[in-house]
Amino acid sequence: GWWRVHCTRFLRARPSRWESGRRPWRAALAVGFLGLVLAGIAARACLPSAALWLVETKPLQRCDLMVVPGGGARERLYTARELLDDGACGRVLFTEPQEGDDPARAASRPELPDASRIVAAPRASRSTFDDAILALQVARRDGFRDLLVVTSPFHTRRARWIFGLVLSGTKIRFGVHPSESFY
Repeated sequence: GWWRVHCTRFLRARPSRWESGRRPWRAALAVGFLGLVLAGIAARACLPSAALWLVETKPLQRCDLMVVPGGGARERLYTARELLDDGACGRVLFTEPQEGDDPARAASRPELPDASRIVAAPRASRSTFDDAILALQVARRDGFRDLLVVTSPFHTRRARWIFGLVLSGTKIRFGVHPSESFY
């Protein structure tokens, strides 16, 4: 009957999108590629601002002790040496053992100050929090009142936050100075 003529056209197997010649994967690929391009443009525009957000200084008028946290490249050592030579601080504390701790080997490292200006750390530290605790212990032991932390530029915000937590409630003031970056 008539139902066979009119209904069988719906019962016939329709060709899939793949068989019909349309290619939905091409549209998905184009949208994905466009998304990657836009993400790259956004990252290129935003990442320098995000990196600059990490660099935060806290100036200090004078300091008794300069604290140079361990890790990082040698740029911290060079900056500390320059600041000491300019008279910014009288003494320096390296929270990671340096060859300068041994006066006989200090001459081979031009970025280190002479051994008489290096304050001996009671132990090595393993983190920024440990650096702050070590600096507090040395400051209390030797009577330092003003500390200047010299660290890599992108670590200044974290160093300021952690040293602020550890030194809060004490009468010890601190500042943060970014080193000249070698990155």
